[in-house]
Amino acid sequence: IKLVLKTAVILLEDKIKPLGGAIVQQKNEPDVVVDGRLITGKNPASAIPMTKSLIAILATQKPR
Repeated sequence: IKLVLKTAVILLEDKIKPLGGAIVQQKNEPDVVVDGRLITGKNPASAIPMTKSLIAILATQKPR
């Protein structure tokens, strides 16, 4: 029995750019982007700034 494995490398950047997304390159520095309801952080250094952004957004929301 012969097992053939095929590997395809797909970079997320290659999918985001054609859809109009922007890629920001920064190394080991906090990087948080807020776009509507989406909040992203690039690396572990972004955890605290991302949490602060989330808290600020949640503070502006009306309670349910």
